[in-house]
Amino acid sequence: MNEKTDRKSEIKAIIATGNIHNQEELMSYLEARGFSITQATLSRLLKDLGVAKVYDKLYGYCYRLPSYENSFDKAYREIRPADGILSVEFCGNIIVIRTIPGFANVIASVIDRNMDTEIAGTIAGDDTIFATFRTRFTVQQVVSSLEHYLPSIELKIKR
Repeated sequence: MNEKTDRKSEIKAIIATGNIHNQEELMSYLEARGFSITQATLSRLLKDLGVAKVYDKLYGYCYRLPSYENSFDKAYREIRPADGILSVEFCGNIIVIRTIPGFANVIASVIDRNMDTEIAGTIAGDDTIFATFRTRFTVQQVVSSLEHYLPSIELKIKR
């Protein structure tokens, strides 16, 4: 394996423990296991892995893998990212997506990875995403693309 693959595997193993709250904590675990890593590199690896912060009743906000491979919280494991969307509103070429707590990062990651032609960028908090789409696309074109990657999103659009 190469170093990047080893680091990703180690990050996944550490996050699977269920109680990593921030990047500094994760970096400490990695350093203890012999991996020297910068914060910028760690951020990129977390994004590559699709890691998101999710609220956990026992531990507060913790990092989770998007596939919910761990058996830590059954409720989140059974919800597909699209199921976490509560509403979608278009304001000009800005999209405001409201989610259940902890799902905004996962959904923004799906949009960022799959819709870079239509979407110029996203900003995700805990339960809200702001996305801006390129003006050469219509709202209906953007909705069609969103629907492809996040099924049933069209039903959640405020009109």
